[in-house]
Amino acid sequence: MMTQMRLGRMRNRSRGQSGTSLPEVMVTLGIITVLMGAGVLSLDRDYLDLDTARQTLVNELRMARMQATLKGVRFRFTIDGNTYRIERLVDTEGDGNWEVDNAFSPKVVSLPAGYAVTSTATVGPATKAEFDGRGLLVAQPDGSVGVISIVISDDDGRQKVVKLWPSGQVDSPDPSVVTS
Repeated sequence: MMTQMRLGRMRNRSRGQSGTSLPEVMVTLGIITVLMGAGVLSLDRDYLDLDTARQTLVNELRMARMQATLKGVRFRFTIDGNTYRIERLVDTEGDGNWEVDNAFSPKVVSLPAGYAVTSTATVGPATKAEFDGRGLLVAQPDGSVGVISIVISDDDGRQKVVKLWPSGQVDSPDPSVVTS
């Protein structure tokens, strides 16, 4: 009788240990979910679409203009191939010669492969634009101030345009319109 009880207990133990419990399954699913979430967050920026690139550019320009007016300093926007850079400028000597403020890191945005950013002003090509302390566009080196059109394009020939007005306004025409 005693041996039968022992064998019964051993059988119950071995039966209980052969499967996985609900808490074990829940912990495993939780770990898998966290790992998948981390994978989604680290997706490559190549999945950035044209509308997102346009909206990011608009937001960066508006932020630079706002910071220029709040801090009373200049911010420069520079275009180079598929990269654009926004830098804070400072006039350390008070002589009107604005230089990059090394105390602040520049904001550099690189578009994914297959995307390019170009710009033109009403008077010709423009690779730089500056917001002054009042949020207005600073005159180009030739003394002209006009509308600057910034174009983000992809390899498929689609384009999105962002306009900078002399007043400093950042305008992005209808985002649903795509030209080809």
